[in-house]
Amino acid sequence: MPALPRMTSAAVPLAWVPFRDSEQSARSVLYVDDDWQNLAEWCATLEDAGYCVTATDSPAAALRSFSRESFDAVILNFHLPYVTSGLLAEVIRTVRRDIPLLLISDSIEDDGLSPWDRRLSEGVDADQFLASLRSAIEHGRRARIAATIASSLPPVPLH
Repeated sequence: MPALPRMTSAAVPLAWVPFRDSEQSARSVLYVDDDWQNLAEWCATLEDAGYCVTATDSPAAALRSFSRESFDAVILNFHLPYVTSGLLAEVIRTVRRDIPLLLISDSIEDDGLSPWDRRLSEGVDADQFLASLRSAIEHGRRARIAATIASSLPPVPLH
């Protein structure tokens, strides 16, 4: 397992990108959480389950990573610095509509936006968390396949 990210002051946004073998067929996940303890624990869980994880505590760094890499899912904590997770999710959705978005939060607040494919409590156990992630990724994959098929079909004339 790669070394965990080094802790630094909150003023400096960090991104942690582990080594990725070009032969690796693991699913790729972007994880955004400003709580480094949660971030480190869930990243270890995800990597143990075979996922390649890019982790950051900064919404801006998350958007930079999202613009450079292709992810199979994005996991966000509800409370993020400078922006709500709902707003960050909406920006991500404008770039890629079919990306599975998972929210992890103990908050029952609703920021008025509902882009989430799955909403999980911070107290969720690892098995439930991984099952929800697998389900969201599979649903997203099926949606992409259906959209590809639909876009390749000739238009049907309406009479």
